[in-house]
Amino acid sequence: MSSPGKFDVAPSGGDFRSIQAAVDAAPAGSLVRIAPGVYEGQLVVGKAIHIVGSGPGTLIRATGERMAFSDDVADDASGALLIRGVSGVTVENLTVSGPQDGIVVRDASSVTLRAVVSSGNGDDGIDVRGSHGVVVAGTFDDNGDHGVVVREGASEVTVDGASASGNADDGVRVRDSSGVTMRSTTASDNLGDGIEVRDASGSSIVGCTVNGNAEYGIRIRNAADTILDGNTTTGNVRGDVRRE
Repeated sequence: MSSPGKFDVAPSGGDFRSIQAAVDAAPAGSLVRIAPGVYEGQLVVGKAIHIVGSGPGTLIRATGERMAFSDDVADDASGALLIRGVSGVTVENLTVSGPQDGIVVRDASSVTLRAVVSSGNGDDGIDVRGSHGVVVAGTFDDNGDHGVVVREGASEVTVDGASASGNADDGVRVRDSSGVTMRSTTASDNLGDGIEVRDASGSSIVGCTVNGNAEYGIRIRNAADTILDGNTTTGNVRGDVRRE
């Protein structure tokens, strides 16, 4: 059973069988602990809360078919995990999967995603939009579009020790954002660029491994102040580093 400020979720034997029900019931500042199991349906987080899974065996799986939509519609329907309009969320040690985006962080701040796996989704592994102070650490491989996307005025986002490989477009894409740091991240064997930074300011790519991508390894477009330091870039088809 839960102790004060702690809410336990399990397929059987917990206080809740639904993660969403536990999140809805928990006051801000609570800890939601999730046992191994498959939890069907989208999880929406709109309060400051700490969610901890039990490793890869804790799976949030959105259901339904992949929808065709533009970037301006249906975003809230697209994430298996949606964090929106909130400050102070931590999610760690779990896996998400869905027919569209795995994780969407939108109009949020002070969000930490640690040891999360968001791979094999129909669209992006994670889409960070208009958010500030987000830390992304996990595995974002083999998605139907990009591994990691940071865009729409996002700022002070750190992609730290992540894997964004084998995706159907770019491994990491940064666009229309500021102060984005990519550190010790692997972006290899993607069908687009390994890392693309476009129309952005104050970005850094440091100590990353960017190999074997079908386009460029690192591509910088209208982002002249982007810092590159200590990266490994080899075997990228169109070139290892390109500034435009």
